[in-house]
Amino acid sequence: MSLQIRPATSEDLYAVVGLLQSRKLPVAGFADLLRAQPEHVRIAELNGLVVGSAALDVRDGNGLLRSVAVAHDLASLGVGTRLVNDLIAQARQADLTALYLLTTTAAAWFPKFGFTVTDRSAVPAALANTIEFTSACPASATVMRCSLAAPVTDGAALPDIQP
Repeated sequence: MSLQIRPATSEDLYAVVGLLQSRKLPVAGFADLLRAQPEHVRIAELNGLVVGSAALDVRDGNGLLRSVAVAHDLASLGVGTRLVNDLIAQARQADLTALYLLTTTAAAWFPKFGFTVTDRSAVPAALANTIEFTSACPASATVMRCSLAAPVTDGAALPDIQP
């Protein structure tokens, strides 16, 4: 019994949509995202079954984290954490500036990844025009942002002093 995190394929579509629906998450636009940006969709698979998902909708140097879902019976085992960490690492590798997300139920869970609450007006237009922002998520959803700027080290914080 081994959990595997892997890129999604078109064959995963129905399983992921079923998972998202079981967790009462929006499915609008997910199929289009999987077709357009399959490299940004991750699946958690256990014994051949899709038990988790997470996706990044990448636009103009930023990403919208969406479709983070884990099967009810595995929700406390760190599957979601592994999926989100995998996508954050991918976003950093791709030199994205920031990640954004919308949530109605998990605003207390995302700060451990560096997400903080922000205002809808602060979301870049390319993301604000996605189906998630325009119709799939309610206006009451919490908007969160995670900066992907490289962490400052002690040496990098020191001024360059010339003799």
